[in-house]
Amino acid sequence: MSYDIGLKNVDFSDVPHTNGGFLNITYNLVDMFEALPCKSPRKWDGSKAKDVAKIVGQSLQLLNDHPGDYRKYESPNGWGTIDGAKTFLAECLVAFMTYPDAIVEDRD
Repeated sequence: MSYDIGLKNVDFSDVPHTNGGFLNITYNLVDMFEALPCKSPRKWDGSKAKDVAKIVGQSLQLLNDHPGDYRKYESPNGWGTIDGAKTFLAECLVAFMTYPDAIVEDRD
């Protein structure tokens, strides 16, 4: 399972690291996301991108500044790491800041 996050009426098909036009990350990171200000990406659905960008930025900062606090949430099978979470959150942050008035949608 995975999270598939997009923005309504925004085409991500030409953006690197997107899967079929949306940002994708493994569901194995659910516990890590829930421990961060951003919470589960599913909870972003229906929110304005600029509002979600704030908590995504805070979460990314925490992962950068205190990675040891979140290692316990990494998946033992390698599908769900801090580095993967940071990449996903950084890509979301860029998208949300580029289209601040767009509506976030869970495309799962």
